[in-house]
Amino acid sequence: MLFSLFSFHSRLQLPPFGRDEPVPLFLYSSSCHNSNSTKCVMQFLGRQCEFLWLTFGIPYFKLNATQRSKKDEPLVESLAQPSLPFTREEHASRYKRLCQTVGEAGCEAMLVFAQESMYWLTGFDTGGFVFFQCLVVPADGREPILLTRRPDLVQARQTSTITDIRIWWDSEEADPAQDLKGILAELGLEGKKIAIELNTHGLTGWNLWRVQNALNGWCTLVNDDHMIRRLRLIKSPAEIAYTRKAAEILDNSLLAVIDAAKPGVLDSDLKAAYLASILGQGADMPPNAPIFNSGNRAVYGRGVSDPRRIEKQDQVLVEYPVAYRHYNVKTEWTILFGDVSDAHRKMYDVGMETLHRMTEVARPGTTLGEIFDLYANGLDAGGYRRGPLRRDGLFGRLHLCPDQHGCAADDLFGQPDPMPARHDPFLPCHER
Repeated sequence: MLFSLFSFHSRLQLPPFGRDEPVPLFLYSSSCHNSNSTKCVMQFLGRQCEFLWLTFGIPYFKLNATQRSKKDEPLVESLAQPSLPFTREEHASRYKRLCQTVGEAGCEAMLVFAQESMYWLTGFDTGGFVFFQCLVVPADGREPILLTRRPDLVQARQTSTITDIRIWWDSEEADPAQDLKGILAELGLEGKKIAIELNTHGLTGWNLWRVQNALNGWCTLVNDDHMIRRLRLIKSPAEIAYTRKAAEILDNSLLAVIDAAKPGVLDSDLKAAYLASILGQGADMPPNAPIFNSGNRAVYGRGVSDPRRIEKQDQVLVEYPVAYRHYNVKTEWTILFGDVSDAHRKMYDVGMETLHRMTEVARPGTTLGEIFDLYANGLDAGGYRRGPLRRDGLFGRLHLCPDQHGCAADDLFGQPDPMPARHDPFLPCHER
């Protein structure tokens, strides 16, 4: 028998179990379970333990150990309760609004592929979107159905409100699009119009091609036109609280990065200080690679490999995100070493004046397009019309793949009380 054992106390930070106490464990085995049995009994530390299984090779999170005492009940119950980023009521309200929106668009269902959409809608938190993964949302309010791979099964149960989870099995012949078609048939959606979420890293060209082949002539697929992104524009108090927490962590990390910046160190040492600071404060892993480009590479718009050692006369472009519970803020600024040129001082003055004007109008009811116009006009007036970032839409780059969201289109943000996002084209240069 091949198996591995994981004690719950190591994952849940519970007190260690003694040899004479019940030992709750995960058992992962390919041979213990068979189609005629849903239990596995084995000896461990001299005690007989019984396990229940959710599906072939995967333990159900409610398990039994013989002679389990009452003090173990909270442990078992805690494993049966999903850990949600928002209240069940907030998730339910979002789901109801989406179903209504899908119906108003003349569709019978929606195929959700974006991981950030699933998180906002149900709480489902995973990196499994890199494989075929789809949440089917019927417009009539029936419960959603998640189609995913087996490694995400327990995680889907533990992090979301989803109760109907279907598994597609990896193999050379696997075609999850056909499994999706079976779910849609079960819901009576043959010949119906179905919205599909297209603008997402969660739906590759290969997987879209498979979906189109599977459903061609069977139903009508239509572009969802950012249904969920539009619903997400107006933030709840809980979402704003997460964003403020991310901003607090970012502000603290700036001090750590500046303190680490000095001639003679690698620019990657600054990146290490950034990561240590934000992760030490409870932030998520960065949703995209940070930029710490020094020397001639400070004008690059993307990060590069091969760390460089900072010189006495130098500059470092710093741009990085901080996400807390997948709610993201971002900063961009420059650290200068040695003598500060007049050109740098002028750019700083123009940038600060422009940023002040943008901040003054960043209020509910203002579109991002209007804020961008102030940015562009400010650079024009300062003599930077031909600058590389003048008209590239940098200020509208608000979504950080794959978790974060945003769009620079005026019509998406012309709604009442959206939460203005902040992207600083310039922040003060620091003389060292």
